[in-house]
Amino acid sequence: MKKSFYIIGILLICMFFIVACGKNDIKEKKRDKVELPDVEISDNFNMNLIKLTRRKQNYLISPYSIEIALNMLNDGANEKTKEEISRVLPNRKINDVSIKNRIKIANALFIKDEYKNKVKDEYKNELKKTYDSEILYDKFKTPDVINDWVNNKTDGMITKILDEMDPDFAIGLANAVAIDVNWASEFECTSTTKEEFTKVDNKKIDVEMMHKSYKSGGFKYLKSSDATGIIIPYKSYDKKTGEEDYQNGSYLEFIGILPNESVEDYIVNLTEDKLNGLIDSGKPASNKYQINLSLPRFKYEYEIPNFKEVLMSMGINSAFSEDEADFSNIINKKD
Repeated sequence: MKKSFYIIGILLICMFFIVACGKNDIKEKKRDKVELPDVEISDNFNMNLIKLTRRKQNYLISPYSIEIALNMLNDGANEKTKEEISRVLPNRKINDVSIKNRIKIANALFIKDEYKNKVKDEYKNELKKTYDSEILYDKFKTPDVINDWVNNKTDGMITKILDEMDPDFAIGLANAVAIDVNWASEFECTSTTKEEFTKVDNKKIDVEMMHKSYKSGGFKYLKSSDATGIIIPYKSYDKKTGEEDYQNGSYLEFIGILPNESVEDYIVNLTEDKLNGLIDSGKPASNKYQINLSLPRFKYEYEIPNFKEVLMSMGINSAFSEDEADFSNIINKKD
């Protein structure tokens, strides 16, 4: 059974800014206020995102996608705004994890027609060079151009991210990550059965539960004092051709963690060292350690309703201030 999932990370599609009269006027879509969890901010970008976006329900985020989008934004920032974004981002270069036809990373800069000659060529060239970003122009009276781009870059798995267009939209940044890979050892349809599954809110639903027993193949069983888990490898692929290559290819791993107690408490107390310790505890499947796995099939979509507040909690504040925001590497303030 094929395992595919798609992740879309949009930064400035939902966080618009327009530059006029010498000021940066930050506008965002009106949303119901959602309180942030009480989190002690660390210097770990991924952990901060996981904790600040968590909900007492299922949720799905891609820290990698958000990191790329923030880096694209940071290249257009200056002075205090750039300092704050740089402080939040990991101090590393964005790795090229693309695998032809398997892992596709796409970036775009959307520019309203009236701003076509105002966005600096240096910024556009930097996005093209560093992120292979597309530059798309339109009147943006409707979200069709943006939705079509997302639909195309995710192979039709995500057909729409905007229902309407903000009339003040000027410039937008987007990143999309599309992943289409197979398990190294696939689940058999004959081993998939209808079963009862308990969700994070303790509600029970009927799901299609996949089953498999592992005795080899790189699968690992994880165990710590407060959780158990499993590492399942996907197939290995040649980066340039996308063909299977178990000698020199690149591959991903699925890491599933089942806390002994509540998921909420586990995430609150999760640290990088704790996560790495659990992963390092892995024992490979063998005749001695047979792994019997049950995993529900699922499809899920999620929107971060308070992403502005998440970024502000992490330390990005001036970007949302009309008086302090400085994106002068994108467009001159006087314009």
